[in-house]
Order: sequence, then structure tokens, then C-alpha cells
Amino acid sequence: MTQQQYSLDEIRLRLNELDDQLLQLLSERRKMSIEVAKSKVHTSKPVRDAEREQQLLVKLINNGLKKSNSMRNTSPNSFMPSLKTLFYFNKRIYKI
Repeated sequence: MTQQQYSLDEIRLRLNELDDQLLQLLSERRKMSIEVAKSKVHTSKPVRDAEREQQLLVKLINNGLKKSNSMRNTSPNSFMPSLKTLFYFNKRIYKI
């Protein structure tokens, strides 16, 4: 199997496209997190669920490792800072 060679400009263009997609998805996720927080407040449920956060971290890491051939030799710990940052911002949202 041969790999296609891309120019630096093509690679950067694709990275820019991916960045735009990530920002759009993160924005949508933030909106949904706000809705979750409002629902929990409305139903008098605890806003923070540490057990669910841990389950989600494990699920996301495992899914990422399964879906990407380029990540097969990647330690699951390498994903943790990004995912924990995502959860941190969600916790700030919960202070509505």
C-alpha cells in the first residue's frame, strides 16, 4: 500500500479545516452541556457526576485508540490532558 505525499500547504490547509470542525463541535458540545446543567438544576439532581466523567474518559480514550491506526502505539494517558480540559470547561458552565 502506497501513501500519498502531500505538500506542506496541503497539510496545513487540511489541519485548518479540521480545526474549524473541532471548534464547531466544541461549540455544539458546550451548548448541550449547558442544557444538561439546566436540566439537572431543574430536576434537583447533582450537577457534577464524577463517576460519569470517569466512565466517559475511559470510553473516549478506548474509542480513540480503536478508531485510529496512527494512534495504536499511543498511550491512553496522552489523551487525558485534553479530555480533562474539556471537562474542566464544562464544570465552569455548570455554575449557571
